[in-house]
Amino acid sequence: MPAASCRSSVSVCRCCSSSLAAWAVALHSLFFGAVGLPGDGLARKPPMGYNSWNDLECKTSEAQLKAIAEKIKDLGLLALGYEYVVVDDCWMIERDANSQKLVEDKKAWPSGMKEFGRYLHESGFKYGIYTDRGIKTCVGRPASRGYEAIDGKLFADWDVDFVKNDGCGDPECGDVMQGFPQSGTCPDHGKRAAVAKYTLMAKALNASGRPVVHSICGWQPWFAPVGRRIGHMWRVTADVRDFKGVFEATRVMEKLRRYHGAHGWNDPDMLIGSSGGASLVLTPEQSRAQFSLWAVMSAPLMIGANIMKMSEYDVKTYSNADAIRIDQDASGDAGEVVYSSCPDYPSFKTGVASDGSPIFDVQWPGGQVLCGAEFASNCAACAINGRDSCKGACTFIAKGEAGCFPRKVTNVSGAEDDKKKRVKCGNHYAPDCAGCPQGHGRPWCNDDCAWRDEGKCVPKRFEDGWYPWTLGLYQNKENMQCQLAWTKKLTTGSLALVVVNFASQAAKVVLDLKKLKLKWKRAKEAYARDLWKGNARAVNRTLRLNLEANGGHFLFELHDPDSDLAKAAQALSTEPTPPPLSKPGAPKQQAALGVLHEVPVRALLARAPRSTLE
Repeated sequence: MPAASCRSSVSVCRCCSSSLAAWAVALHSLFFGAVGLPGDGLARKPPMGYNSWNDLECKTSEAQLKAIAEKIKDLGLLALGYEYVVVDDCWMIERDANSQKLVEDKKAWPSGMKEFGRYLHESGFKYGIYTDRGIKTCVGRPASRGYEAIDGKLFADWDVDFVKNDGCGDPECGDVMQGFPQSGTCPDHGKRAAVAKYTLMAKALNASGRPVVHSICGWQPWFAPVGRRIGHMWRVTADVRDFKGVFEATRVMEKLRRYHGAHGWNDPDMLIGSSGGASLVLTPEQSRAQFSLWAVMSAPLMIGANIMKMSEYDVKTYSNADAIRIDQDASGDAGEVVYSSCPDYPSFKTGVASDGSPIFDVQWPGGQVLCGAEFASNCAACAINGRDSCKGACTFIAKGEAGCFPRKVTNVSGAEDDKKKRVKCGNHYAPDCAGCPQGHGRPWCNDDCAWRDEGKCVPKRFEDGWYPWTLGLYQNKENMQCQLAWTKKLTTGSLALVVVNFASQAAKVVLDLKKLKLKWKRAKEAYARDLWKGNARAVNRTLRLNLEANGGHFLFELHDPDSDLAKAAQALSTEPTPPPLSKPGAPKQQAALGVLHEVPVRALLARAPRSTLE
C-alpha cells in the first residue's frame, strides 16, 4: 500500500480505548502461547500472481477483476505460473452488526466475495484477498484488529488461498492516531504487538483447516527474523513506487538473505509495469530491470501492471520463461551481490529475543551518527540542511557556540541554560530521557525519548520509528549513480546473473569471472546466455558490458564451458557458414541449411529448459 495512503489519518473515538486495551491483554497471552506456523508446506517457491493495487488502487470491482483474470489467462500468464489473483484494499465496506463479519461493497461486488472466489477457482486461479492488522485499512475501511478469529474463518469459508495482511491503523506501531497518545512510534513493545497481531491471524487461518498463504505487509526489515512464525512472505521495505524504490528495495534484500528461502520469502514489493493507465508506471527498461532483479533474488512475482492494456513489451517481460525458471528454481537460493559501485548501505543486526519480539539495530556505515531520518559523518554534518536535521543522536544548542552536538556533550561553552531543556518529552522538557517520566511512566516519555518494557525512558532510536522502512539519503540522485550485479546458484549447476545500471548516464561494467566463484573446472571461463536478447557467447576471464542509463541491464545464465549445452552451441558456431543465397532459384535444401546457420545459438536455446512447467 502506498506510503501516502498509509499515512492517512485514522480517527478512533476515545471510548474504544478501554475495550481495545482488554483485547490487547488477550492478544498478549495468545501470542506468547503460539508456536508459530506449522510446517504446512505452502509457498515452497516464491508466490506468483497479480495484485490489484498498483494497477487500480481503490477502484476495484467484480467486473474489472473478472476481465483481468480472463486477460491473464488469454495472455498465457496463468500457464506460466501467475496463479494468484489478489483483490487489494477497498472490497469491504462495513462489519455486520450482529455477526461482526466483514461485508463487501455490494455495488462493486454484486455477486459477493465468495462467489468471486468460486469464479477464480473454476477459471484455474487461486484466490487472494486483503485485510489489515490495524483498526482501519490504509484507506480507512474496516480492518482485522480484534476480529482475527472471525476474519480468518470468514476467509476460509470463502475458499481464499492467499491473504495480504497490511500494516496501517496500528496504534502500537503506526502513525499518530486520535485517542491513542502512544501512537506515532514503534518501540520494542510496539514491534512485539505487531508480530502478535499477525500471529493471531496466522493462528486463525491455521485453525480453519484451509491452506492459506499469509502475506505480511509490514514494510520493515525487522519482520524478516520472525517472518516464518507468522507468514509465508513478508514485506521488508517501503512501497516501491518508482525506480528509486526499486534501488532501495534491492539494497534491503541484500542485507536479509539469510532469512529467505523455501516456504518463507522476503518480499521487496510488487512488480511495476510500463504500460500506461496503471496507478504506478516505470519506463520499459526499468520495468524489465526490476523483473530481472526480482527473479535472481527469488522474490515473489506479483504483477501490478495494467493487465487490460498491457503492452507487447510488458507481455514479453512477464512471459520470459527463463527468468521465471530462475525465480522458481527449487534451490530457493536468495542470490548475492557480486559487484557493486554503490555507496555502502547500512547493515542490520537482527534476530529474535527470548520473548519472541524481533531484534533490530541499524549498523550505520563507517561508524557514522544518526541525524533523525538520515545519517552523517558527525553531528556537525547533520545540520548541513539546517537546525531541523539535527536530531537522533544529536541535539542543536542555540547559545554560545551554537551548533549541532552529540547528545552526551557536557562541556559546550555558554550552553548551560540549554542543557536543562535538551530533551523534549512530549509536552515538557528534561535534561535527559531518564528525567522525562517524573513518576508518570510511559505517558510522559515521548518525542525525543521512547519507553522500554523494563520501565526505562531512553533516547529514541531510528529503529523505533513506525514509518515504512526507507532512507531518503539513499534515494538521492547522487547515491544512485552506480551499478549492481547479483548472482543466483541454480539446481542445474548454472549461475543466473543480473547486472543493472541505476545511474542517469550510460556505464561500462567489467566483471571478473574469478570473483563469481564458478564451481566448474575451468572457473575462469563460462558460456553466457543472454536471456533477453536470446544470444550466447563464450566468456574468458572477464565479462564486459555496456549498460544504458536509468535501468540498462543484462540477464544472463552462465554455463560450464564443458557442459553438453555449451559444447553443442560452440560446435554449431564453428561449423563453416554456407555462402549467402543470392540467386532466387537457389535449391531448397541449401536454403534450409542457410536458415540453420543464420542464428547458431538457436540450437542452444532449443536444448535449454524453458520453464518449470516442462
